[in-house]
Amino acid sequence: MNNKNNKDNNLSNKSSLIKVALLGFGTIGSGVYTLLENQSKLISERLYSATGRNISLEIAKVLVLPDEYPEQLPQEIRVTDYDQILNDDSIEIVVELMGGLEPATKFMNQAMERGKHVVTANKYAIFTAQGALEEKADLTDVHLRYEAAVAGAIPILRSITEGLIGDEVEEVVGILNGSTNYILTEVKKGKSLEQALEEARQNGYLEADPSADLEGYDAMHKLGILGYLITGNYPAEREIERAGITGISPQDIEQAKQNGQAIKLVARATKTETGKFTYSVRPEALAEDHPLFHTEGVLNTIQIKCKYAQELAFTGYGAGSLETATAVTGDIVSIARDLHIC
Repeated sequence: MNNKNNKDNNLSNKSSLIKVALLGFGTIGSGVYTLLENQSKLISERLYSATGRNISLEIAKVLVLPDEYPEQLPQEIRVTDYDQILNDDSIEIVVELMGGLEPATKFMNQAMERGKHVVTANKYAIFTAQGALEEKADLTDVHLRYEAAVAGAIPILRSITEGLIGDEVEEVVGILNGSTNYILTEVKKGKSLEQALEEARQNGYLEADPSADLEGYDAMHKLGILGYLITGNYPAEREIERAGITGISPQDIEQAKQNGQAIKLVARATKTETGKFTYSVRPEALAEDHPLFHTEGVLNTIQIKCKYAQELAFTGYGAGSLETATAVTGDIVSIARDLHIC
């Protein structure tokens, strides 16, 4: 995750009002809007404590589709043409929450080329770019942050890049996809696979293309991002063994239950004796004493093994509007803070 400070940090040129644009107003976008509106006073207080300056955030524009008219969204900030955001020099932070590969990647690149900082939750675009977006941020001297791209509300990226900056990560084992974990949990409770899938869809847990969750691509993209933060290089898609949950039957889940096990979609990055990492995303039948066994519903759990810190475990919501929005908002606020620190 690119955390570099903008070299042009002259406070006299920095407005105390930081204008933000959202690209997309779906599950996460509406959550970010709600958080920034409801928590504006607290955010300003904390920014003052961190910088000694009165800083406020304002959502200036929100990009939606021409036929979208969200009731929550004021008409005066609703736009349907990205150029209205791109050409607005007063907007300093662009938050990409559209999902998908294009035009999301194009829009992020264009924003950085215009000197705008970028926040995203788009694990697909980040992973597929294989480091090109981070390179663009370095070249244009802007911030690119994507905490929400991995494990929703869990601050796992900051933990690796900041908390463990002096340590060496040797293994990551985790449940990184709350949607499939929810489905497996509900089937274990006795629901049909079709019923659990429909509930996940109704609750907004599934990606626009459900196969991204069900076939393990979503978890693979997240694991690849973690691999980049640990090693400095993105693993190619061919280097990650991937299997989803579509081949699992209710009978498989019941049999595991009878054996005192639970089937989970487990993502692993393991350092080998040669120093290289191997990567996999696949269903595993876990025993009751396994750290991931009791992770149910949309919760994610990530266990990290380090050379010095030993074993660390993180559990939290990996899906949901406000849950994921907390990570996006955290990135926005941290950029605002860094822009005003001497």
